Amino acid sequence: MKNYSNVILFVIIVLGFNNLCLANPLSNIMSLFQRDLVIDVSYQNHKNLIQGSEVYLAEDPKGQKVLIGKVKKVSLVESQMSKVEIIIEKKYKEKIYETTPFVLMSNVFSKNSSAYIVAISSLDTSDKIPLKSGSLVKGITFFEYKIDRAGGKS
Repeated sequence: MKNYSNVILFVIIVLGFNNLCLANPLSNIMSLFQRDLVIDVSYQNHKNLIQGSEVYLAEDPKGQKVLIGKVKKVSLVESQMSKVEIIIEKKYKEKIYETTPFVLMSNVFSKNSSAYIVAISSLDTSDKIPLKSGSLVKGITFFEYKIDRAGGKS
């Protein structure tokens, strides 16, 4: 047991000194132990979304996007709903909130040949609760997103 504590202490010290920003070395150490964000998103119809489909983060579905993850699994559940398990890289998980809409972009509405998901980020991050792994959220289609925005809802 003593050897393990010495190794852990050594790693903490090395990481602390190798950190370019010595202001908060503990956060870099903790990031080593963080995992990717894994969540389930339910859709009425998965619109040809398949395992390996991309998940992006953007302020608008048609705007500039950043690749943040992949679809791990697509399955049918009760009531003819599709459950899509997605994995979001750990460096982006703090940008995903409980109120983040997951917009399903089918190939009908995009230039891509395959369907993908866009997590819509909001510039206003006050009072937002980060989404936790294992959460189930209801996804929407691009058409539902546009109707929601036209109606002035947030």
